Amino acid sequence: PARSGFDRFLAAHGGSSNAYTAEETTVYFGDLSSQAFEEGLKRFSDFFGAPNLNADAIWGEVNAVNSEHSKNRQSLSWQMSRVMLSLANPDSPLQWFHTGDGKTLRQGGKEELVGAIRHYFDKNYCPPRMNVVTIGLDPLPIQLANVTAFFGDIPQKGAAGICDPSPHDFLNPKPFREPLLKQFLHVSGGWPQLWILFPLESLKPQHKSHPILYIKYLMSYGGKNSL
Repeated sequence: PARSGFDRFLAAHGGSSNAYTAEETTVYFGDLSSQAFEEGLKRFSDFFGAPNLNADAIWGEVNAVNSEHSKNRQSLSWQMSRVMLSLANPDSPLQWFHTGDGKTLRQGGKEELVGAIRHYFDKNYCPPRMNVVTIGLDPLPIQLANVTAFFGDIPQKGAAGICDPSPHDFLNPKPFREPLLKQFLHVSGGWPQLWILFPLESLKPQHKSHPILYIKYLMSYGGKNSL
């Protein structure tokens, strides 16, 4: 398919697409008219079954990543977060530079960057690691049949046969061992704020009940009898 062909298809049918990456999850999403839903879903499935990973497109996308990083550097909340994570165990991914910029992404050249992305895709994008959610006017059996038809032929271990069915567990090494806790930092500049970081046990077994939302509400509620 042509570069940006999917975006043009969506735009032609009143739709759009986007994506975001959280700590351990990447979400791709889009919308379009119901008349073009089936064709759009088929094209979307190719992202995961047979992505082009065009070298020129990847190399050009570094500019967007660098622009995002430049914007983040001006954000006080981003700066505070990075300061706190700098106290983490050096062996933990929390210490790493999470987003990248023009310098770090281009330092090895185009071939190395494209190879690293291809390897990451092959290691992490396979059915046991992915979920597909559709919302449309068609009855649920038809939506399920379309998802099965378009996504069902993706090999369980990915096209390269090396995808790990279980995601990497970042519990170990522990990012904040006892010697790394009970610290107080004073950061100069900006307006007065108080940031508190405390480690939690993994909440994955309870993910369907969203326990972190309860904790967030409890900590941020500012009404009567609040903390």
